[in-house]
Amino acid sequence: ELIRLNYGEEIVAEAERKVAEILVENRNEGDICGIFREGEFVLFADHTNFDLVRAYGNVRAYVKELNDKLKECCLDDDRGYIKCAVGASVYPETSDDYDELYEMAEKACEKAEHSEDARAVIYDKKEEEVSRS
Repeated sequence: ELIRLNYGEEIVAEAERKVAEILVENRNEGDICGIFREGEFVLFADHTNFDLVRAYGNVRAYVKELNDKLKECCLDDDRGYIKCAVGASVYPETSDDYDELYEMAEKACEKAEHSEDARAVIYDKKEEEVSRS
């Protein structure tokens, strides 16, 4: 919203394009990536490698790597950085229901948006709290 207020719609489109490029460049084969609604993207990724014990660790590592790349994302001509918040939930670790997984990822994203130090958060249902990555 700050980009829209300070620079206008054209720059918002540039910011969304840059974030989309990072998501597409960093997805694995078979991952599904797209725009969910204005300013929000969704990425469905399989990090299990048929090992559910390692899946949570794989997601945590992937979210951290993606977050690091998004932190470096900036507008052209050094007009400023694009602040991105990443929220994640893990199937089947946190839930096996799509709607619940999405809700948890959305809660984690909201937590990331309001956090000063972490822009990537993974929802941890077992502890009924959100853990930072």
